[in-house]
Amino acid sequence: LPIVGEVSSMEFVYPHKANCDKDYIEFLENNISKTYQHQDDCRVTFTEQSWSKNDNTITFTMLGMEIQGTIITLNDSEFVIQSDVSQYASLIAEYYPEISIPQQAKINLYLNK
Repeated sequence: LPIVGEVSSMEFVYPHKANCDKDYIEFLENNISKTYQHQDDCRVTFTEQSWSKNDNTITFTMLGMEIQGTIITLNDSEFVIQSDVSQYASLIAEYYPEISIPQQAKINLYLNK
């Protein structure tokens, strides 16, 4: 039988700095988010940017990329946003240049609370 479709799953682990605490993002109630990143010496820097939510659609900036996605899980321990892979193209190319991601693929961004 011919293959008419294929579903695959890839996992990309966020590139935290070795021997440092994990980077993180805070979504504050005043529609400001803060992204905290560790430098090579584990010093923490942060950037502030705005975010918005309309029903289950969220738009925010992460690592210089504007992300718009659909909230598929939001509970006490997990926050999952699904969006089009094209929004992560520069990040994937930088950290995983050997991987070819199919167009129209979806990315689930898992944010632990």
